[in-house]
Amino acid sequence: MLTMKHETEVVDEVMVELSRKKTPLELTLLASRMFDQARDRLKSFLRHKHPELSDARLREELVRRIHGLDLSGKMD
Repeated sequence: MLTMKHETEVVDEVMVELSRKKTPLELTLLASRMFDQARDRLKSFLRHKHPELSDARLREELVRRIHGLDLSGKMD
């Protein structure tokens, strides 16, 4: 029985093959750029939704959302 692959399955296979051809350094740089892009998008989103946040408070919120850390100094 023939089955058609979903587009995402085909893209996944292509990406896996491309990734296998990259050096560890290339993969590390790619991951770093992806993280930076995700962080920048989250920062833009937070700035848009909460323009009242100071730069320091915005950084705290980024850390909390990305790393799950609370830097407010509050003790539970």
